Amino acid sequence: MTSIVVIVSSCVQSSSPVPSPQPPTSTPTPSTPVLSPTPTSPPPTSTPVPPPSKQGDFEVVTQPSSQDTSKTDVYIRNSNTGEESLFITLEDVYIEHYHNSEYHNGNLYIIRRIGYEEGSSDEEWSDELWRYDSQGQGIRLHSAKGFDFRAASNESYIAVTYSPDESGTRRLAFLSSQGDLVQEFTVDQLGGSDFQDTLACDLEKWSDDSRTFWGTLGWGPASLVFYRVMADSWQVDTYDVSQLHVHPAEYDLNANTGRLAHSDYPVMFDMQSVEEFEASQQPVTLSVYDFDGQSTQEIATSVAKPFNPRLLDDSSIECDDPGGESRIVYPVSSIAETGQDQFADSFTYCAAVGTIDAPDERYTGPEVPEEMVEALREELEMPDDAPTDWVAGGTFWRCMDGKVWACFVGANLPCYKVDTSQTPSPEMNDFCEENPTSDFIPAAATGHGTIYEWRCTDGKPQIVRQVFETDAQGFVSDFWYELSP
Repeated sequence: MTSIVVIVSSCVQSSSPVPSPQPPTSTPTPSTPVLSPTPTSPPPTSTPVPPPSKQGDFEVVTQPSSQDTSKTDVYIRNSNTGEESLFITLEDVYIEHYHNSEYHNGNLYIIRRIGYEEGSSDEEWSDELWRYDSQGQGIRLHSAKGFDFRAASNESYIAVTYSPDESGTRRLAFLSSQGDLVQEFTVDQLGGSDFQDTLACDLEKWSDDSRTFWGTLGWGPASLVFYRVMADSWQVDTYDVSQLHVHPAEYDLNANTGRLAHSDYPVMFDMQSVEEFEASQQPVTLSVYDFDGQSTQEIATSVAKPFNPRLLDDSSIECDDPGGESRIVYPVSSIAETGQDQFADSFTYCAAVGTIDAPDERYTGPEVPEEMVEALREELEMPDDAPTDWVAGGTFWRCMDGKVWACFVGANLPCYKVDTSQTPSPEMNDFCEENPTSDFIPAAATGHGTIYEWRCTDGKPQIVRQVFETDAQGFVSDFWYELSP
């Protein structure tokens, strides 16, 4: 028996961004929607059971009815206790829709596909959004073909995207709690006028206080614009993110703070591309972008691995561990929260910016602070008479995960970001063509940054062994030290 689960966090659904649902390929182009509600509903086909009374995170679970498989049982599951209660049994539930239901304050919102038959040429079908209370009483709120929705947690408004005509161009509409049209926006009004192509309008989420709604405009798998609508004034703010390379699975939005967690892991559509990218050992950076502050905080870097980020709350982010197989939580800070945009202290600076490979213009203190020199002396057990200027001149420092890390170059140690690529360079190929059985490839061909020892086998470059281990940012971990204030 197949079950479909829709997770509703804090009584409002928070789902991963995916393309807007489309009508079946055998059905006609969407027609003009009906925005007025139908006041009554057919009675449910089984006696509803009140949902769990305990507040917390809830899930909507749908599965074929045990009494009649042509119908759907809808359960409410308390994620904290695991308790499930049958809420209602319905006909025509649109199971295939990626976001077919939400649960708020004892009310179920669910999409039903009415009058559609697989393979039929009959155009008289529609998708309908219904709200059912705990007594099974329902009201139809919206009707169209191929729409999407998000209800505010206080149920004051419902955001809907739909196509008003045969052009297929989607609009954003806000409905009242009774399904009446309150406000509507075209793609151009949401920021799409700056792009040559017609962008798809998609929904994200409401803020917890139900005052702000967020969505995206995109082309293919990429999100190019984020829009924010203020429900008290219908003011629209738009943010061009086309340079951030935002795409599904690798971003998450905090609708309360206006922060976007995202990585630059590329879009790939087949396993061969994934395997080739993994072999390339290219770094992938996870960042948090602040829409209002227009600032970016680097969080972590992996080696050719995605992060699948999730913003847990206003100050932390969960993601795949770049150095392992588990999930890990990082703190999220903001320079805007500190009230500063410049920092004279290196430790305060790193705590604010998170991760950066070298200090930027926001750091205004000494190039290498005296306390950093003394900390390195202790870490490296340098003699007391080692000149301070000499130590400072050979010291490099950066920020990683909000901490200060430093490296002393000493006898030409690689304090720079190293080359983790396993793909031979043209110079290495040329050397092996001329020296097909050489036991080593000199640095003049490999470059001084590689972490591997190379040789030539049958005229082709081949890795012998890995010489250095790197940290999440691509620096040699043996030569970098975390310093404390």
